[in-house]
Amino acid sequence: MSRTCQFYGALVILASVGLGAGARDVRLVNAAEERNAKAALALLKQGADPKSAQPDGATALHWAAHWNEVALAKALMAGGANVNAANDYGVTPLHLAATNGSLEMTEALLTAGADARSALPSGETVLMTATRGGNAAVVIRLLKAGADPNVAQLSKGQTALMWAATAQNVEVAKALLAGGASVKVASKAGFTPLLFAAREGGVDMVKVLLGAGAQLEEKAKDGSTAILAATVQGHAPLAMFLLEQGARADGAPEAGYTPLHWASARFDDMLAPVEPVTTGEWRSLLGMPDRKEKLALIGALLAKGADVNAKATRGMPRVGFGASFSGATPFIVAAGSGDAEVMKMLLAKGADAKLRGSGGVTAVMVASEGNGDTSVMAPEAGRIEAISVALAAGVGVEDADEKGYRAMHKAAESGFHKILKFLLDKGADINAVTNSRVEKDYGASTLQVAGQSPLGIVEGTFTGGIIRERPETAAYLRTLGAKSIGKATLDSYVKQFDTTKKQ
Repeated sequence: MSRTCQFYGALVILASVGLGAGARDVRLVNAAEERNAKAALALLKQGADPKSAQPDGATALHWAAHWNEVALAKALMAGGANVNAANDYGVTPLHLAATNGSLEMTEALLTAGADARSALPSGETVLMTATRGGNAAVVIRLLKAGADPNVAQLSKGQTALMWAATAQNVEVAKALLAGGASVKVASKAGFTPLLFAAREGGVDMVKVLLGAGAQLEEKAKDGSTAILAATVQGHAPLAMFLLEQGARADGAPEAGYTPLHWASARFDDMLAPVEPVTTGEWRSLLGMPDRKEKLALIGALLAKGADVNAKATRGMPRVGFGASFSGATPFIVAAGSGDAEVMKMLLAKGADAKLRGSGGVTAVMVASEGNGDTSVMAPEAGRIEAISVALAAGVGVEDADEKGYRAMHKAAESGFHKILKFLLDKGADINAVTNSRVEKDYGASTLQVAGQSPLGIVEGTFTGGIIRERPETAAYLRTLGAKSIGKATLDSYVKQFDTTKKQ
């Protein structure tokens, strides 16, 4: 609670000054706001109304609770202050005491009749606020006063125990459980307290919830289980603990991908930071931040029976560009991550290197695809190692997907010059041509897309309403003897638009 206001340094003197007719007397509130307890007590003694409020509804008791001025709060309540007054945002003094985690203020307010079941318009209860405040003693006192631990806030349907699990506050969670909080409730997204705890990575919190009756295979609406949530967030120690407790290594089919898929990934795109991180949003976007933990988890998943050839039924959610890995096996995911070491681990456990992902992509193709301008997590040298592993395992250097794209085309699109030369040395056709096809442009027109060679692609390719080019890569391909086939120009596509619109 904060406010910029004028300093009232001589409130005792001002108290005797008359106010204009109809004016709001907020001197007592302002004194409390300025944390001038002496002046506030003097005004109260002179008859100032303890129920008076500032324009937003804040009373002197609100400010006393905010500053944890217990003596002032007791004096105000003894003088008739409304202990359950809510400001324009629905905040009561008890909410502020709970925010501060102040047991003494909470006790004083409850003793004076504060409602332990009050809630903000959003549905956030005082108990939830106290959970965020983090003082288990305050939580226990509110529960004793009648607070309901299983009320859910409105927008996301989360309970106080879910908040405690997210904050990894074990003592608060224990207090809530002792007060009747349920581990079997779920948010609107289907996340249970266990799933929230798994997402944050705390083994101690997970132990408490399992001990209270949470089930290992609880799943959210998107199919996420505790082991998948832990793996996606990079919490390898927790994922391994869950495996030891009997969690299914493959998670739930509804998720569309398994923990092994995610553990095998190392994302690399233009939005990724240069260095791996261990906390915050980026953690979940880069895969496992700790290499040793990553490899240990992969080994543990395989030892517990994870399907090494499982195919993802949807792309793995992340921010940025590059392959989504829909339809991919863990081996293809590792190849797209430029991770030869993981690929070898998977092969040793029976991975079929020749399996393809959605659209017919191969491990060699995804290893050749990325962004040569910003590749950091999976640099070109690592991708070449991955290609070598895939080729040695029987994947063809000239294998094509359903649109006729080969690894050469992918490497050219990505600007990977070293990969282009490597593939050429391995026997790839530098002038292979993609399939000609018909594509819709925003549903309004259709285009006859001609087959393109790798050079034709980087000289001009129609994608999403623009012509993309890579002049430097085009120049390099010419030095290798590449032929220009299917070059796209803006004029040619405009002409096709005009033709198709007339038809």
